Amino acid sequence: MKNVGITSLVILLSYFLVSCHSGHNPVNDFVDPNGGGGASGRRGATAGPSKEYFTNTLVPVMKTKCFTCHGAGAKIGKKDVDWTKYENLAASKERLRGLISLIENDAMPPGGGLGREEKDKFISWAQSGLGSTPNPTPTPTPGPVPPEDLGKEAYQVRCAVCHDNMPSNPVIFGQPKKYLIAEMEKYREGTREDHMMYNSMNFIAEQIGKSLVVAISDYLEKNPEEACALDYDQEPGGGDITNGEKLVADKFCMTCHETGNAMNAPEIRRQRREYLVHTMRAFKIPAGEEGHRPSAVMNGQVETLSDQDIDDIAAYLNSLDHGCPQEPKPDPIAEGKKLVEAKGCMGCHAEGNAFGAPEIRYRKDSSIKDGLIAFRLPPGEPGHRASPFMNPQATGLSDEEIEFISVYLNSLEKK
Repeated sequence: MKNVGITSLVILLSYFLVSCHSGHNPVNDFVDPNGGGGASGRRGATAGPSKEYFTNTLVPVMKTKCFTCHGAGAKIGKKDVDWTKYENLAASKERLRGLISLIENDAMPPGGGLGREEKDKFISWAQSGLGSTPNPTPTPTPGPVPPEDLGKEAYQVRCAVCHDNMPSNPVIFGQPKKYLIAEMEKYREGTREDHMMYNSMNFIAEQIGKSLVVAISDYLEKNPEEACALDYDQEPGGGDITNGEKLVADKFCMTCHETGNAMNAPEIRRQRREYLVHTMRAFKIPAGEEGHRPSAVMNGQVETLSDQDIDDIAAYLNSLDHGCPQEPKPDPIAEGKKLVEAKGCMGCHAEGNAFGAPEIRYRKDSSIKDGLIAFRLPPGEPGHRASPFMNPQATGLSDEEIEFISVYLNSLEKK
């Protein structure tokens, strides 16, 4: 948990530095979308967005300046932040704009570290990917982002790094627009504090324009399906789901928090367990103590809950259907039949076979499953069953595949 907090702080400090600059896309500046500002010039930069330039020119710089955090295999939560991959920096215009802003404002590497010539290499390469040609004279200020795209772009540049990936941060896709706007105003006024993320949201709310808050909130409310790509179970915890369900019913939680509620309350089905636990515990902290979150309703609701009760409620809410399309579950009988045919099992094990091999159908017990597991075990391990024929057959089978084979064979009936 401590490591998550440190990582979060480093990321947030990096992003805060960007807010001081007013020369790029308004999304990158925490200001109203139609504000002004002039972009700085680029000296002698001629690089294009080519993969060759990335590999031969940018990667050598990043080896010494970036790969400590962004090297091969680097991730934040499940987000791939490996900058050795060309596609991770050139994936979208939003990513290229963000790169320009981070580099120009010394936010990456954190605290600076790139010289002017090194900066120009990255910036001119990214600008080429945006379709603008670097010029020794000042670059014209980009026009306003189309209103229909503003909320999405602003979220991706300013919110996604934390809210898409970190278990301590709430998933905000699908939340009511009025609720999101109201909470940002509380952060702005200081009536709500962001104790988990070092008051980062208070800082952001003080800087971001109100019209941009509205655009982001509108985008989030209208696109709940975007939450389906996120991970809700990064730290699933050990709460008792059954007790959590009982407590949620006893406390009438869904009266206010059900999807589409009229109470301007957040939806809690689409939420991460760790965030739910933190939030309920913050409501429970006595007024005046560090970390207390005031709420006329919620302070009373959690007052009598134990820490275990809170864990149970979070586990239950996290277990609920998030309303996302589910991948169809495989039919074990059909999958088992495919495996049996692919392995040619009945060539030896058919009834009345000439090999003296046992009949494997009609058993209605766990002997098939147990046998395959024993054949799969490496020699020398307890329970290993040696067979020059069956050991190769069972090697490589997953537990699920063994289950499918067992279910299929046990499902067969004698004619």
